[in-house]
Amino acid sequence: MLFEGNLIYLVAAYVVFLGGLALYAISLAVRRRNLERDERALEQMAREIKDETRNT
Repeated sequence: MLFEGNLIYLVAAYVVFLGGLALYAISLAVRRRNLERDERALEQMAREIKDETRNT
């Protein structure tokens, strides 16, 4: 068969592709978590500034 010798390369290509896709998905999840953390920090800072200006 023509493709028998190339089967290992096909499997390797799928492994590399799916591995890269998994790393990309993990990267997006980490970025989103960091973005949400930064958003909470900014909201807290905004509340503190608002409270400070209200008390003066």
